[in-house]
Amino acid sequence: MSSKRRISRMLKKPAVRAGILMILVILGNIFYKVFSALNLDKDEPEAKVSPGRHLAKREPGSGPDPAREEGAYHGFHAVSETRDGKPIVKVLLLTNPRSGSSYTGELLTSRGDAIYMFEPLYVWRKFLGAGADPRYEADSAKVLGDLLDCRPEVLRRWRMLSVFRKRPRGARHFCRDAQLRVVKTIRAKAHFVKPWIINRPDIKVVHLVRDPRGVMNSLKNGGNLWTDNNRNASLLCDAINKNIQLEDLGPTRYLRVRYEDLVDHPEEETRRIYSFMGVNVDAKVMAYLKRHTGREDPQGVDQRYLNTYRDVSFRHDHWKAKLNPDVRQHVEDVCSDVMQKLNYQPVLVTIRPHKR
Repeated sequence: MSSKRRISRMLKKPAVRAGILMILVILGNIFYKVFSALNLDKDEPEAKVSPGRHLAKREPGSGPDPAREEGAYHGFHAVSETRDGKPIVKVLLLTNPRSGSSYTGELLTSRGDAIYMFEPLYVWRKFLGAGADPRYEADSAKVLGDLLDCRPEVLRRWRMLSVFRKRPRGARHFCRDAQLRVVKTIRAKAHFVKPWIINRPDIKVVHLVRDPRGVMNSLKNGGNLWTDNNRNASLLCDAINKNIQLEDLGPTRYLRVRYEDLVDHPEEETRRIYSFMGVNVDAKVMAYLKRHTGREDPQGVDQRYLNTYRDVSFRHDHWKAKLNPDVRQHVEDVCSDVMQKLNYQPVLVTIRPHKR
């Protein structure tokens, strides 16, 4: 048999074709990241930094180190910016793991004039959490502000960290020309964000919450992706409860969104969020909704653990059938306060009498 015929027969095998497709996808992602990194600040002038406040240099790709960069972050670089006479819309999407934030972040930036910054505090995950140094927490809040303000020296430090997931189409500068800027984070907490953001009237907070029983069920399915602390229902609900304190910012600056409402009423909730941001819902936003909720192609939605696609049959309360009853009861016990605030009802268990 000739070599060409052997190759032809091999290519007809589904497993071989699937392997080749996977290799092409991986190579495509690598090329995209390299291209993005090389072009992020192509028109950005070298910024002037005050003496003694230069960002510490580290090896490429290792990420900024807060322990070596004290005083490098500002948090108030460009308050109340405008572009073409219109105020720049700056939004902090604040949430917890497995609460639908990736889907929501992409939804809020599905217009063509937005920049989407994804989990910038991930590189500081070892410095944040229980017992964190307050200086690192304060710097974390400032980083969020510097990114929303497109502060040049901070953009350069974060450009190799896959933070910038979406950029405005046809813009000369990938950040400054974005009319809508959204930072999504699961690591920012109200106790260190609030003292900073209360003095930033130009930044709005979208607080995304999810039924803690649904969160626990989803974390259970994530295997080694999540730590024991992530799976601690008490820590989760304590964080949610504290982040609710940001509602003190008032209704023009704080909006709470329940993931379940976004799943049940996607268009209505999307319009409510966009109205809060002060941005119009356009055809691109509606197209995103149709693609990612299965309404455009109900049979062609690829649902996986870490993607943002769900078909029309997806149920946000599937945890009721999958979550261990003892785990569910434990979550309801330790999260009763926050569940009541967010209007999540406990499961009523019917006790059947024993037959005699």
